[in-house]
Amino acid sequence: MGAVTSIALVVLAIAIMGCLYRVVVGPSVPDRAIALDAAVICGMTAIVVIAIKYSSGFFLDVALVIAVLSFVGTVAIAKFLIKGKIID
Repeated sequence: MGAVTSIALVVLAIAIMGCLYRVVVGPSVPDRAIALDAAVICGMTAIVVIAIKYSSGFFLDVALVIAVLSFVGTVAIAKFLIKGKIID
């Protein structure tokens, strides 16, 4: 189990680096927003893999909080890109 989780963490780290590259270089703002959301999802998945590796439920609570904050942030970015302001 330890080797599988270690390999998964390495693969997720590579995926996060790829997403962060797209955030920096992205051709447009929506592409950068999607890449940032994908990087957060990969990071959240890495936290879940760490929770499995160390058999700790605390990390799952952290992943849940990150998921909620990421959702709210994605909605705010989408609303800003569509309307130009977040709060009406």
